[in-house]
Amino acid sequence: MSTGSISNPHDKYIPEQLSNLELAKTFLRQFLDQQLAAVLDFDKLSLLRDSYVDEELQEFQSDLIYLCETKSGTPVEVCILLEHKSYVPARPRIQLIQYLVNAWKSQIKEKDFDTGRDGLLRPVIPVLLYHGQKRWKDRSLEDYFHKIDGAEVGKYIPKFSYDLIDLNTYSAEEVAQMNLGMLELAVVALKFSRDLEAFLAQFGRLAAVMEIHGNLETDDQRITAFFVYLYSTSKVSPEDLFNLLQENMPETL
Repeated sequence: MSTGSISNPHDKYIPEQLSNLELAKTFLRQFLDQQLAAVLDFDKLSLLRDSYVDEELQEFQSDLIYLCETKSGTPVEVCILLEHKSYVPARPRIQLIQYLVNAWKSQIKEKDFDTGRDGLLRPVIPVLLYHGQKRWKDRSLEDYFHKIDGAEVGKYIPKFSYDLIDLNTYSAEEVAQMNLGMLELAVVALKFSRDLEAFLAQFGRLAAVMEIHGNLETDDQRITAFFVYLYSTSKVSPEDLFNLLQENMPETL
């Protein structure tokens, strides 16, 4: 797991939340491509304490890597890449190629690689988690190049897919209907991390989520991390944040 630059609050808060396997399973079931989610056996999901983000990619991404299996038993890696930029990068597929190569090279270096499953690589499923202000616009790798006439040249350009989770495409109401439990705090906080006014409009509901789903014994650190993240991203003064808590927090918390 890469947490990138410690100055980026997203790099600490989101990986911390999704390192919890139960929250990760809920997140992936809800937000992955549904055809993909239908073939994965989430009971086999485990977190790999590693990262495929090299020094060059740290400017753009941090990652969480999960080992999983399909329901037919094929091992796969599901990699959540948190996009750092608030804007859509010009050529994300170039970065993804670099990331995928890093992943495959890492697999080859594993001690038991040559003796396990005939030395075959695990498929790597990149999942881009984007929370910028503009909608993500996907382009194929071919679109990065001059116009290609015919398959004779086009066949030399790699073709691959990635899954995109663009939080811009989900309204707050849609997120609320997903019944994410305590995970809703992280999703809404990330979605509105650059729009304090929009976030504050959701704060009353999040307080209710904490009252209904929160457990002070097990969720104390998660709730604390939520407010630290809120303070770090919104630039709310401590006094204003305190007043906000007084006005919106249930008495039971």
